[in-house]
Amino acid sequence: MNRLVLGIACLTLPAQALAWKHTYRVWEAEDIPRPYVIAEVGEDSLPDPGPDSVQIFQDSYAAWLDAECSTFRSEYLGTIPENEGNRRDFENKVSFNDPANRIAAGVLAVTYTLAYSQPVFSLDGEKYYPAYDSDIVGNDNVDFTTNALIEGGQCLGRTSLQSVMTHEIGHLQGMGHSCDDGELCTNTEYLEATMFWSAGACETQQSVINSDDIEGITAI
Repeated sequence: MNRLVLGIACLTLPAQALAWKHTYRVWEAEDIPRPYVIAEVGEDSLPDPGPDSVQIFQDSYAAWLDAECSTFRSEYLGTIPENEGNRRDFENKVSFNDPANRIAAGVLAVTYTLAYSQPVFSLDGEKYYPAYDSDIVGNDNVDFTTNALIEGGQCLGRTSLQSVMTHEIGHLQGMGHSCDDGELCTNTEYLEATMFWSAGACETQQSVINSDDIEGITAI
């Protein structure tokens, strides 16, 4: 079966995004657990009845708990009525509002992470910057579906919302891509990682983090 490849973006500010093992944006200890809220105006392409986007987002956060040695933890604070999109407000939000069409065609979602310009530490010649805001915005022009429908053979060429959100939450935590677009990558662990740069239609494997994801988030 041909793999439909769609990019998943990670945008970090103020510096250029780094699509390697890490984004070099980290959360300081006093900011953990990291609280987050979800816009109750969900992804309208999801089938009904079935799990709504709020439950899928919670499951995506929970997937990273498989990295038992990671100190990153999150705290769900509930939903907000506004579908706000990306805002500089020191809060972590998940939404599907892209009224200015900032998200390019073919990109499934973007994680906008803001960080202070003064590095908090250096390691192996790289500087790490303390994050203070990270919003995930799904592309409201993409048709998503649930893992249950994909596994039941009713994908209809759509993309797993849970896979995409698990990937984006990796970016929020400071993870870069295991392999980036155009990079020669033959290691199966990298290709099958949640943090691989793309997500194929009708695939669910990125909903579960693998050994490469665990290694990266544990190192952070």
